[in-house]
Amino acid sequence: MPIPIIRRALLSAAMLGLAASLIAGPAVAGSLDVIASFTAKPSQLDVATYTDPNQKQSKVGLLSISHSNAIALGAADWKSLIDLVHKAAAATASAAWTVVGSIKDVSKDVATLTVSSGPGLRFVISSAKGGTLTHILPKSDIARLEKALAQVSDALSK
Repeated sequence: MPIPIIRRALLSAAMLGLAASLIAGPAVAGSLDVIASFTAKPSQLDVATYTDPNQKQSKVGLLSISHSNAIALGAADWKSLIDLVHKAAAATASAAWTVVGSIKDVSKDVATLTVSSGPGLRFVISSAKGGTLTHILPKSDIARLEKALAQVSDALSK
């Protein structure tokens, strides 16, 4: 399964701050395409695709927080992520955070993404290697996030 390779490549490169150049380099066979980034101090949420032509499932969608922790999902699970974000976006009226749901990837270092609604959307990615990271997305960025998620879905369906 390609997801452990993908997570290792993305997280190693991201921790060095050289994700794009290292993933394109000779040590890693794949390529990373960041579709959109959402910065809200102190964190950054990236929506991306990772393609590795040497793997059976050559492309996955990635959601990462601050280049330190990520969740990798295939096409079917990405659609579940979109549904989860839509559900959370519809519930963003409260000042208190309410967990809407979570998704796990299937890598060796199982990462879990938990999405909450409240004064915006809260994304928490936790894994044994990457720890737990949180990103708060303001309501004003929800439409742009949904568009980026749809772009990744389109890329995964090709």
